[in-house]
Amino acid sequence: MKAKKRTSNFKFIRITLLLMLLAGVWKHFDNQKNIIQNWNGTQDVVITPINFDKASTTETAIQNLKEKQFDDINDFLAKQSKRYGLDLRNSIKLRLGEPIIETPPALPTIGSSRWDVILWSLKLRWWAWQNKTNDSHNSQVNLYVMYSTPKKGQRLPHSTGLQKGLIGLIHASALSKERKRNNMIITHELLHIFGASDKYDLRNGRPIFPDGYATPNKKPLFPQSKAEIMAGRTPISNTKFARIYGLTQTVIGEKTAIEIGWLQPQAKN
Repeated sequence: MKAKKRTSNFKFIRITLLLMLLAGVWKHFDNQKNIIQNWNGTQDVVITPINFDKASTTETAIQNLKEKQFDDINDFLAKQSKRYGLDLRNSIKLRLGEPIIETPPALPTIGSSRWDVILWSLKLRWWAWQNKTNDSHNSQVNLYVMYSTPKKGQRLPHSTGLQKGLIGLIHASALSKERKRNNMIITHELLHIFGASDKYDLRNGRPIFPDGYATPNKKPLFPQSKAEIMAGRTPISNTKFARIYGLTQTVIGEKTAIEIGWLQPQAKN
């Protein structure tokens, strides 16, 4: 009986210490989020590649990655910022980091409890802490891009960007023809980290009017010529929505600009 009690006490102490450690990691990441939306300086963003499917073709693609392949992310943000009277040509310092092997904890499934989501968030922060590289150690934002070589018709898993933690988990295709779409997905998740919300219906993927439309005041409304980047698809009609293949097909709408600190909300009368 005493042995069982000692074991129980040891387990309690171990769990308590683990929770204290995780709480410290949580606080570290939570404090970091205060630096986001300060567009007066330069945001240091590191892309860390991961071979998600462990395929040799994926590994070759990762080894062939070049930092300049992500230049259109900076170009897009600079161009879009001009629409709101800002000059953010040097707002993002995007660097390609060292690849890592270990994959992050799997995202919670639909219907997961609040406790499951909190536990996953703690595990993710601990994983990110353990997988710091020389490139990412002092970075402000870390984007973990998990590359796979998809088969025909296969869809990539869902990506996510966390403002509380400054972490992006992004699934990307290792195929060279998907590079521009990869950069669009990376930018979408990066904007989540800066505070942007999704502008599509989570149940069916449809862009939400008006915030999920690039030009909601257009007459006639359809077809839209571009997509709001946080909506992900271009509305062609009330029932048809076109897939987008790169940043040149998207814009940052007013609601997103407000959320990321580019535009002040108009005062309500």
